[in-house]
Amino acid sequence: MQEPAPPLRILARCHVLKPGGAPNMLAALLRALGRRHQVELARLEDATPSMIASYEAAGFTFTAGTRYSYRHYDVFLANTLLSSEPVIRAAKHIPVLWWIHEAAVGLKFIERGLVDTRAFSAATRIVFPGPRQPRDVYGPFLSESSWTVVPAAIPPIEGLERQRAEDGRYRVLQVGAVARIKGQNVTLRALGVLDDPSLDLRFVGDDDTDWANALRKELGTRADLQARVTCLGEQPQNESLREIADADVLVYPRKVTSFPLAVLEAMTLGVPVIAVDCPALSDALIDGEDALLMPDGDAKALAQAVKRLRHEPGLAQRLVRNARERIVAKRSYAAFADAMEAELYRAVEIFRANSGSRQHPQPKAAKSLNEAVSHD
Repeated sequence: MQEPAPPLRILARCHVLKPGGAPNMLAALLRALGRRHQVELARLEDATPSMIASYEAAGFTFTAGTRYSYRHYDVFLANTLLSSEPVIRAAKHIPVLWWIHEAAVGLKFIERGLVDTRAFSAATRIVFPGPRQPRDVYGPFLSESSWTVVPAAIPPIEGLERQRAEDGRYRVLQVGAVARIKGQNVTLRALGVLDDPSLDLRFVGDDDTDWANALRKELGTRADLQARVTCLGEQPQNESLREIADADVLVYPRKVTSFPLAVLEAMTLGVPVIAVDCPALSDALIDGEDALLMPDGDAKALAQAVKRLRHEPGLAQRLVRNARERIVAKRSYAAFADAMEAELYRAVEIFRANSGSRQHPQPKAAKSLNEAVSHD
């Protein structure tokens, strides 16, 4: 019987380390990988102390400084499109698995010169959360054999229940960076259409942008809405999850090219979802069964959907029940982590075959993380 492959020495890097989607996703994956592998994080000069503390509290080690030797590691895990330059540097020495989350906004980053497109050919393997990103967004930069799809998942959420007291108010929540492509202005217009003083709107996400400033300026001209709209900015993951748990509905009013994790989090926490009717979502969701779908950017349709959910409690309950059964149950985090581990080993195998190196572990005998955990 062939011996299992030895654990990997993984160097991981995100373009930024502060509370938010991509760093939180990396932290969750590294916790899973760290059960079997040696994981180290590249220290960033602008990493926030709170994020470093949260990683270190979870048992992660940071590189001694911002300069490090790639040859001390078996594989480099690069997180987000904006890690292109480290991808190119690392690929000269060790295999690279590049985990790209960004959808259509990625093309804007490329157009603005924020991404070195040579990284697409330098990376050993590239992972996307859905098939529409490589097909509809990054296709011109990819070769057929360089990428794969590993559908996104979220770790189990335990011990988090609704705490907000029932006060007769109805809370609408939108999670995501405050930006034109996210459509917070659509949600704001929907609130105005409803003209219901018992409706509150909360935004969670990075609001240190010109677009966010313009939105605040617009809000400043609406005395009827000011007291009912709260911009919380970027929040630590536990606080973001708390906001979702305490919401009455999560809204996603603009087109996306991958399934948003906030939608999965809401469904896991029993919060109904109103989302845009676009392929990345309608491929998985059934309108009126596990979510309410609306036309892209249609404030009146969003307002009508919110009104339906509020006044048809049976509908909200059915959406929540079906979403948990049809969507959440099929996106196991253990299966996701196993798939990412397999891609790390595959990157090592490809790099080894291409370079003739014999210093990297053989991937084919790798145990799954589930097996590793069960024997810890």
